[in-house]
Amino acid sequence: CIRDRRKRASIGVELITNPSLLYVDEPTTGMDTFTARKLVELMGRLAKKSRTIIATIHQPNSEIYAMFDKLMILALGRIIYFSSAKEAVPYFDRLGYICPKQVNPAEHFMKILSAENFMKPEDTGDTLAIAKQRYEAAVIKMSEMYESPENDKRCDVDTVAPDAVPLSQIELSTLKYVAPWCIQFGYLLKRSMITNIRSPHTTIVRLVTTVAVILMGTALYYDQGYNYSKAIQGRSGVQFFMLTFCLLEAIQNVILVFPEERAVFLREQASSLYEISAYFLGKVIAELPLNLLVPLITLLMTFWLWNMNDVHSYNFWINLLNMELMYLTGTGFGLILGSVVANRTVLIALLAVVALPLLLLAGFFVGIDKGKHIMWVLQYISPCKYIFTTSMRNEFEDLPLYRVMFNPTDGTDIILTFKGNLVLDTFDLDPFPWWENYLAVVCILVATHVAAFALLYVFGKRV
Repeated sequence: CIRDRRKRASIGVELITNPSLLYVDEPTTGMDTFTARKLVELMGRLAKKSRTIIATIHQPNSEIYAMFDKLMILALGRIIYFSSAKEAVPYFDRLGYICPKQVNPAEHFMKILSAENFMKPEDTGDTLAIAKQRYEAAVIKMSEMYESPENDKRCDVDTVAPDAVPLSQIELSTLKYVAPWCIQFGYLLKRSMITNIRSPHTTIVRLVTTVAVILMGTALYYDQGYNYSKAIQGRSGVQFFMLTFCLLEAIQNVILVFPEERAVFLREQASSLYEISAYFLGKVIAELPLNLLVPLITLLMTFWLWNMNDVHSYNFWINLLNMELMYLTGTGFGLILGSVVANRTVLIALLAVVALPLLLLAGFFVGIDKGKHIMWVLQYISPCKYIFTTSMRNEFEDLPLYRVMFNPTDGTDIILTFKGNLVLDTFDLDPFPWWENYLAVVCILVATHVAAFALLYVFGKRV
């Protein structure tokens, strides 16, 4: 039965950290007799290994009842009995609630602690209300008798565990995880990779989306020429198109998947199964191969098809580097959003709020004048600005362009040839050295991932 397997799996997950105390709520509910007995036997074996197991259970059969060491019976929030399970029947016999022979003790206790059991044939009027009054009085009496100093079956914490320390006196921050950090990281990395392999539809959707976007772009940018006037619009549009694709694709892939994983993460953090840093680093590294593959596939399908600048042998590799950095930085922004917001609909709405300002500050749509715009400072925290700058330099530096001019003297056309560096002056890009642009992008990439980890840490420690 799937439900049985889920219950056993949930108990197994809790045992990963080898806890000294395990609380299970109705572990046998919905199970058949054989499976329930096997589960209680398992808990019995675990309890014998210096581990305390507390289980809530309703009307177990007599065989399962006999497996428990201690029994606590509650009614109306009061403790009626808490001592050895074997001594429960004699105890209630002395109170006048005699258990008939061949009757399951658990069923007998449930019967005597039911309000309907206190109904009498001679009652008139609201018989149920009268029975409840008798029931409440009986529960109070049984509770007082249990708490009485004369009760030798009373379970006293100071007697059972004189060295026990109250939880209020334990500094939880000093408790250590059972497994070392490296072991946690290894298993979490392996789990993330297995999850990716077992969810091929997510990978297929990403690749299909990539191919669809490339085909759409091919219809617009196929075989870019070298005409100066067309190159300004066409080739610069290609660079901005690639930048936009990497940013939006990276953020979207995180916010569509991470909310589901976030719920599991918070539940596991509530059980203190592992360090948050081990989980975060394992997830980032597990996603890295596909995050690097998507930009590579995109560039391989477009670089020569769209006739990008290949004057130098390094042009292709700089394009690849720019796309990889943009994609990884976009993943960082996606992790920030996913760490804070759990609602997928809200995340999709926030995608435009985060991505549009970054793209507007890239410098493709409008140049930001320091003297006219207060937002000129914000452009320096946008990775799109630095990626767009290096992409434009890589595309237009030393690119042979021509321009056809009409000669009114003889009525002929004159072809002027020059380098694409003139286009860079048109966009008024900051003349930062290459290494400064890349250093800025790497700093933003690291900062987004550190911020995402910090937010995940804050929200993870709240549970």
